[in-house]
Amino acid sequence: MLKSKKLYNFIFFCIIPLIMLNGCSKKYFPPNTKNLTYDRFIDVSYIENIHAVEFLQYLESDSSSKEIYKHIQPTTAQNSQGESKLAYLYDFNNRFVPTPISINFAQHYCKWRSEVVTYGKNFGTKNIPSSLKELEEKNKLAKIVIKYSIPTKLALHIADETNISLKRYNKQLTKFKVLTQENTDSTQLYLLRCTAVMMVNGKIFIRQ
Repeated sequence: MLKSKKLYNFIFFCIIPLIMLNGCSKKYFPPNTKNLTYDRFIDVSYIENIHAVEFLQYLESDSSSKEIYKHIQPTTAQNSQGESKLAYLYDFNNRFVPTPISINFAQHYCKWRSEVVTYGKNFGTKNIPSSLKELEEKNKLAKIVIKYSIPTKLALHIADETNISLKRYNKQLTKFKVLTQENTDSTQLYLLRCTAVMMVNGKIFIRQ
């Protein structure tokens, strides 16, 4: 009887909470990222042509974002052989090739991605508001908030040191410098690998 009670206590107080915690971790894990530190995540790939096009199409269809859309237009893109031409951005066969972008593009992209992913985590991926202002308004009710940002040099260093896997790209496709918060040349083009933090009910989520 005593052994049964001990087993019950072990299952109730140890195993069940562990299962629940693991489930929560998967639920809160930002898409396309891996754990960087106890409260930070990092992308496992660069921002690719398909992501840049999705962002641009959203801005183009949003009347309140016309000005942003006009000022962040990319000047070039890559194909799978590393050749540069803006037309490659919209080429289906090159949709998974890293996109060289400006600092201005990256800043607006991180903000937009934060709003879209936050909405998806809380309210589902269907019927996402087509207006950025409406999206921001809806997300005021969100319990899970995900914020993407340009990484620091330290974040990229930790990712390299801890062998956080990055999607393997041909060296021809990574000839551009990876953007960090320390970069200041707004005329240069960079590759972007975002970092992310999550807030759950107003508190930073800590990955166990």
